[in-house]
Amino acid sequence: MEEIPMEESPSNRTLMEESEVTVVDVKSSHLSESMQQKLNTLWGQPNETENFTIFRAPCNIRKTKKNLFEPFVVSIGPFHRGHTSLHSMEEKKWRFLRDYMSRGDHINLDLCISEMRLLEERTRRCYSETVHLDSDGFVEMMLLDGCFVLEYFLKWREGNSNSIFEVGWNSAFILSDLLLLENQIPFFVVEKLYEIGIQQDDQMHFLNYLATVMAARGPTGNPNLPTPPSTIHHLVHLCYHCSSVPCPTRKDQLY
Repeated sequence: MEEIPMEESPSNRTLMEESEVTVVDVKSSHLSESMQQKLNTLWGQPNETENFTIFRAPCNIRKTKKNLFEPFVVSIGPFHRGHTSLHSMEEKKWRFLRDYMSRGDHINLDLCISEMRLLEERTRRCYSETVHLDSDGFVEMMLLDGCFVLEYFLKWREGNSNSIFEVGWNSAFILSDLLLLENQIPFFVVEKLYEIGIQQDDQMHFLNYLATVMAARGPTGNPNLPTPPSTIHHLVHLCYHCSSVPCPTRKDQLY
């Protein structure tokens, strides 16, 4: 005897439809929450101009000229942080932090951390990519890398005998690494550490010293003592400004 299929009751259909709608709503809710979390990680405000100053080079350029973008001995900033080939210099960063703090009783770790934390958002926004470090990790990087850059040039200026300078090739590689575009920390971080630790009235002398070093380091070997720009984005910016040959004036072109 052939079975006659039972018709689905309106109430059963309604329950199934409501169940399907509930599943869709749950999935949409999960996606919405996930996307909102991603939006919440973005710095700044909607439609705000993004003034990046530190970039990664495009992949097609990096592949052919890798040595022009990747550091040999020391990482500065987040782009090359954690690379195994650069680990040996990480302990030196901590030693330089200790040296920095020994410059006076007025320098203490809590003060340095507090000042770096105040600059955290501004620093993050200098990089062309989102830096996936939590607040503590990012602030620690700012303090260690900023102190390394500052102490490196202070020790050089002071003629301080230090193991980092005793091996000539090591120091040369460090200076080269500090002038790679992908290996930068905003200069205002270094300036803040200088302001905390060193006499305020000596800051211009230090900037002039850096300008002289960069002028000699640049491709033109500019013999004239350059004036540092009023705003310095990072060491590469300073080097470019101080080593570039000024364009001839109209009067110069006549002779």
